[in-house]
Amino acid sequence: MIGDRPISAIGLGGAGWSLGDRVDVAQSVATIHAALDAGIRLIDTARAYTTVTDESHNEDLIALALHDHPLRDEVLVATKGGHYRAGRESFPFDGRPATLRQHCEASLSHLGVDRIGLYQLHHPDPAVPIEESVLALRELQDEGKIAMIGVSNVSLTLLRRAQSVADIVSVQNQFSLFHHEDPGLLAACAEAGIAYLAYSPLGGGRVGELVASEPIRTIAAAHGATPIQVALAWLRSAGHPVIPIVGTRRAEAIVEASGASALELDQQELAQLGHGSATLSP
Repeated sequence: MIGDRPISAIGLGGAGWSLGDRVDVAQSVATIHAALDAGIRLIDTARAYTTVTDESHNEDLIALALHDHPLRDEVLVATKGGHYRAGRESFPFDGRPATLRQHCEASLSHLGVDRIGLYQLHHPDPAVPIEESVLALRELQDEGKIAMIGVSNVSLTLLRRAQSVADIVSVQNQFSLFHHEDPGLLAACAEAGIAYLAYSPLGGGRVGELVASEPIRTIAAAHGATPIQVALAWLRSAGHPVIPIVGTRRAEAIVEASGASALELDQQELAQLGHGSATLSP
């Protein structure tokens, strides 16, 4: 669940469809459709996920994939603002209320919707108090342009400050076997019923290390699963509710990842992998 919205245990992340040098719209649309067929009902995107030349390539691509799709109304599309692309390597933060309003309005247009299911502050702006940024999102929520509010790349302190001005339903931070998040933040999310969206759940480019890990391979073989599924199942056991956001360009990869939804690891296996860094170095 995110807020009062039921979703899948695994989410699909769209950054890779637009940020790299190789952009393949047909392949990306096929990946989205394969994810929906596999039961995934959460797609994560952002204003910043775009090409050098397009204003909002990722959101346009998702709108294309969902247009007239029979499962469109079952999908929660989560996007983010306050962080944008300003050239090949430049991704500034701008958490000013006027900018967030502009980004939200643009996302509404590019996604082709009247209201965004989940809108997230992509990154706190060091020049703007997080309360000001989140209050702007609450005003957009009051106007009916946002259904739910989330925050990304935050500490527990920043989450508490955001909660002081709005109902926060999700936190999206990096979390994987290589990158272990502050357990206090996980506990706070679990206590408040805040969904924890884990980005880079496979280590952000370190998939090869996951696949080569002997403990992970042994556990995978015991379950008839893959190392990728074991790594995602470990995340899902880290605290309730943790939802891995899996970014991929390949349909078969998101279908594989979706198989982690049904995989349950026992306490011995979790101890073998460690909720510290016993297995893999962060």
